[in-house]
Amino acid sequence: MGKSLTVHVWFDDYDPASAADLFVRSAACIPTVSYQEPDGRNYHRFETLKIERDYVQNVVHEAQLASNDVTDLKAQVEVHVGDRYMYNLGSVYQYNSYDPDSGTLVNDLRPLTLQLFSPGYGVDQYYFRKAGLLVATFCGLDSFLVPPELIRATQQAISSRTEQHLRLMRMIDTVAKNIDVVHGFAQATIEAADPKHLLVCTDWEIHPLTAHGLYHSDFRDFPRDLSWIIALHRQGGLYLQPDIQPNHRLADPPRATSADYGELAEMRGTKQFLQAHVEDFSRRMASPLHLSVETMWNVLDGAAGTTVIPLRESAYIASDDGAFGCLDEFFFLLFERVMTADI
Repeated sequence: MGKSLTVHVWFDDYDPASAADLFVRSAACIPTVSYQEPDGRNYHRFETLKIERDYVQNVVHEAQLASNDVTDLKAQVEVHVGDRYMYNLGSVYQYNSYDPDSGTLVNDLRPLTLQLFSPGYGVDQYYFRKAGLLVATFCGLDSFLVPPELIRATQQAISSRTEQHLRLMRMIDTVAKNIDVVHGFAQATIEAADPKHLLVCTDWEIHPLTAHGLYHSDFRDFPRDLSWIIALHRQGGLYLQPDIQPNHRLADPPRATSADYGELAEMRGTKQFLQAHVEDFSRRMASPLHLSVETMWNVLDGAAGTTVIPLRESAYIASDDGAFGCLDEFFFLLFERVMTADI
């Protein structure tokens, strides 16, 4: 299973001069933490900063920030502005974990990194094209999954007909909400930085069907994702990069041959289901139709297992099953609406 949840952010008409500002705007969306170790150490949302140039481990700047204030962060990144830099901000996020020994929830921390990949950093702009200008990594996928020990304890309490099961079920609900820190960061970044696209996934599984959350500033890009799903299945390529042809060295292989629909899809037993459905729609649909905004909202309202949050002139769509759920049902419903020409 993957080890992280990643948030990928793309912008329209990128200007290197704006990189520092976009980075700081997104960094300001990281929640402030309130946590102290037994030895008295306090954690901050801005812990460390490293800036590299030219993708040769050429570290041009490192700093221990230990701050919640964006002012110092902004001053340091603005010194290194250009088309060949990578910024790496070290941070932390808080979550609730289950302690099986005490049978209680404890507040804990995990690493969070925010990176900016300038187009000139890396070979053939790989990071910028593949992952987006900004990438936030919430380390520890198990932070967002209900632990088996808690599930077993709840099942045993239910079987024993004890009142403990109510307390344990409330714990399950609390742990399931750990992913709110990821979706909250994504929504705050959309509001603060106005990106063109944003996608939440597991370990760089950058694909609409396996996304946990998705945003397009242009509402029409949601039905356009149907073309991407079919193209990535048939020919391969890179999501949101139409100039990366199948024979390009950065292109991912066709999903039809790689069967790469994510580790979580395999864990849920739905990988073959995803492949079969994409194959079916790929055969049936010659070219996607342009759905009206009204129809798109109807599709969103009818997509089971998703939460739709209007943002700016569009919407952020998130799976209701957290890190264990994807947006496949939404896109399959969208496929059906296209196929029935219900526009």
